[in-house]
Amino acid sequence: MKAISLSLATFFFAHCSGSLAAEGVPGSGTWTEAWPDESGQLQTVTVTAEVWTETFQADLDADGQLHIPARERPYYLDGPLVMTSGQTLTADTKAEIRLKPGSNTGMMRNEQVASLNARPVPADQPLDTDITIEGGIWTTLAVLHAESNGNLRGASSRQNAVFGTHRVILLQNVRGVPVKNITIRQRRPFGVHLTNAREFKLYYQPNLEMGRDKDFRDGIGTLKNLLFENLTFHRPGKIEVHANTDGLTVRDVKLLFSPARDHHLVELGPKSRTYKGAPGTDPSRWTEIFSPDLDCTLRNLDITGVRSDDSQADLPIEQVVKVIEQKPNPDYPKTTPKGGTGKGIWIR
Repeated sequence: MKAISLSLATFFFAHCSGSLAAEGVPGSGTWTEAWPDESGQLQTVTVTAEVWTETFQADLDADGQLHIPARERPYYLDGPLVMTSGQTLTADTKAEIRLKPGSNTGMMRNEQVASLNARPVPADQPLDTDITIEGGIWTTLAVLHAESNGNLRGASSRQNAVFGTHRVILLQNVRGVPVKNITIRQRRPFGVHLTNAREFKLYYQPNLEMGRDKDFRDGIGTLKNLLFENLTFHRPGKIEVHANTDGLTVRDVKLLFSPARDHHLVELGPKSRTYKGAPGTDPSRWTEIFSPDLDCTLRNLDITGVRSDDSQADLPIEQVVKVIEQKPNPDYPKTTPKGGTGKGIWIR
């Protein structure tokens, strides 16, 4: 089956003692960052700070555990932390981890990533299992809608990145991954991108912030037995299902905003998004990074307790779930995306 994508917003639990990463000796550097002033105008500031990527990675690899304590200053990364089977990363709730300007990568991923955009998932695809992630404030410094401090793509690595990876946290080819209490804010890529994932559990997100983006999207493909429970959305966000999925449970979701009439928490169906490459690339070389011509079937959907603001009543299912049907864009390539012929199929 071809790996497509599902999008979601928020995160699970797990606690361990872990080693204290801040005891390591990081490298340091000086760079500039763009930040808005009180009037919203951009100003350039000079930053001198430690870069913790190598120190954190060495600590994680030494015993499979990394703990990032809270402190007044943020921690900077210049590339993604790579987690393997059985490893645990925890951070204090107020520990802020930033992506250094111009890094243009994600901030965390598992080891066994591979491009699955244009071929079936191999039966013998290597997996990472039992990875645990908890806590921290993660940001790529997209401080305004038009300012990302050089961090646009969210690539899987600084060199030879896997095609189609575009996220702050990438979990691809994984089984049994719990994520809890993570705040992702001021980011241009997807927040969490999961592909070929099973037994993924996402619990209790206390403070999901979306900066100035209209909504929060993450990608997931080839899915089975997913649980999203005790989620809080401070701004409009979605769980977008763009892959065949068997077993999706969503329980106890608070929407701390008044949803618009056309807003749905769960959207089922294929996605169309056109990747053009570098500016000026010939349209014949453009590609769809998802699969808009494939149907997506959702089985065993269980949704309860989705409520807006202070309401004591669940939202009607018609306001919670939307089934998408793609149509070709007759103006393509003058306008994008390309569109397609695929549709969502909800088997109740």
